[in-house]
Amino acid sequence: MSGKTVLFLAAVLAAGYWLYTHRGPAAKGGSKTETPSADSGAGATGGAGACISAAERANSSLHEAGMLLMRPPVDQSSWATAERRVSSDISSAESSCNGGTPPELEAGKALTLIKSSLSDMRGAAEGRGGATDLARRQGEIDDSLNRARVAMGR
Repeated sequence: MSGKTVLFLAAVLAAGYWLYTHRGPAAKGGSKTETPSADSGAGATGGAGACISAAERANSSLHEAGMLLMRPPVDQSSWATAERRVSSDISSAESSCNGGTPPELEAGKALTLIKSSLSDMRGAAEGRGGATDLARRQGEIDDSLNRARVAMGR
């Protein structure tokens, strides 16, 4: 096995481990990034609440897609389905985040990072690498979503 292949696999495994330990609400046991439903909590049904919930769904879908990279070789059919789901969730979130309130701006930052992560994951799924920065970026996504929740009063 070449050195580049070993480094690529190590980076993918490290990113996958980080994603696994910081999993979203779909995973067992809860996590520090629980996703409240759109109608839970005070004020969550407004535009900013819908925006944050949609961004959290996109983040959760990104996590699920990232888990596919943990089982090489990547099943391209499963990857394509997961990638479409993440892209759809991103589009829905962007539609919901059309206001300029502080929570929506923070959620918008998270969505930009989610798009970058999806692009890097696409490269990794196609064997081109590029997934070495996922753990750091996921931390930034979590921070943006947390700031959005705080600004929303959740």
